[in-house]
Amino acid sequence: MFNRVKSIPDTLSLLTQDPWYREYSQMAQENYRKPYPRPFPCGSVLLGFDRRNAEMIGHRLDISNGLCEVFLKTKDKKDIRLQIFTNMEKDQVWMRLVDQKDNLCENIFDRIRVLIDPSTPAEFPKAKSEEDLSVGVLAFRQVLPYEEPDKYDTEKGHPKDKAFRLAAKVNGPLEKTTRINWDGNSVGMSSLEAGLTRKDQFISSITLHEGLNKDLSSEAPVTATLRSDDMTASFERNENQWREYWNKSGVKLSDQFLEMIWYHNLYFLNCATKEGVTTPDYLPTGAIII
Repeated sequence: MFNRVKSIPDTLSLLTQDPWYREYSQMAQENYRKPYPRPFPCGSVLLGFDRRNAEMIGHRLDISNGLCEVFLKTKDKKDIRLQIFTNMEKDQVWMRLVDQKDNLCENIFDRIRVLIDPSTPAEFPKAKSEEDLSVGVLAFRQVLPYEEPDKYDTEKGHPKDKAFRLAAKVNGPLEKTTRINWDGNSVGMSSLEAGLTRKDQFISSITLHEGLNKDLSSEAPVTATLRSDDMTASFERNENQWREYWNKSGVKLSDQFLEMIWYHNLYFLNCATKEGVTTPDYLPTGAIII
């Protein structure tokens, strides 16, 4: 491949002016022009709060153990943190609000919303929304067709169809109420959106279930009550796994910025790959929006 590229005359202003390279470039991009198969986010979870009651100051990610902390200041000048980390043993994100001593503190969040990703191909079967406000769950289930659109029967489906369920849960009941929209008007909450009723503390989890469509339950499973002790135990197991990972090897470079990039990319690698699954051909990024 490199020899073919080297043989292209340097008199050309663009590599694509060479017939062979132009054909190769088009072939390499062909699959990416199709709506799928391709990677796309499973969805997003939005936490809302009144900026008159709290202010977001910043955030910090500790790559030694995978803990992300979002720093907030309440209206009475108390410093609190939203702690976030991914369970290294399964597809689950934990979150909780704590004070400076890592104790659970008063909840500042007013509402939670689950967003189905807008880039989901239109020809996919429509996602099914699932809500159980009494136990604090908002979820949706999405089928991923095995065949391309011109061959796929959306009514019958295919035995090899895959599916996933994204479920957000908080430690208390939810309720349908109103919120302020972008125009400053009060509007009712829509599907996959609800207000938080518990004010003394905040613990939440986001769980992804995936597999063959025929094997993934058609109804959202009953989820256990969220406890801070369970989150702490999960984080301790994470720390052990990260410690084992970082103890494999290390580098010491004179350029501190380059060394930081090296370790951050090793962190992303461990986040994006695991034993027993298909290795991605790129490293995806994620975001939590407050």
